[in-house]
Amino acid sequence: MTRFSCVSPNHNKEVGDIAGITMADSVNVANFPESGSPARVAFELMTYLQRSGVKTPEGQDKRKFVLDLYAECIDAAKGRRSV
Repeated sequence: MTRFSCVSPNHNKEVGDIAGITMADSVNVANFPESGSPARVAFELMTYLQRSGVKTPEGQDKRKFVLDLYAECIDAAKGRRSV
């Protein structure tokens, strides 16, 4: 398993929310292998979030939730995440 650390430049700023997890407006990823493509980073981030307890909201299609979660992770990995 690849390890990574995320550092937010403003730890107190709440800007956006995915299934109850507050996301930072800017994240710097460190200690990730150079061979890690944005898709790989996004997949690892999505897997981490799911293992951390992010669950499909009641009444929402699980497939749609997972695809939306991955889409947000890939945007974050490419530095395109809108806030």
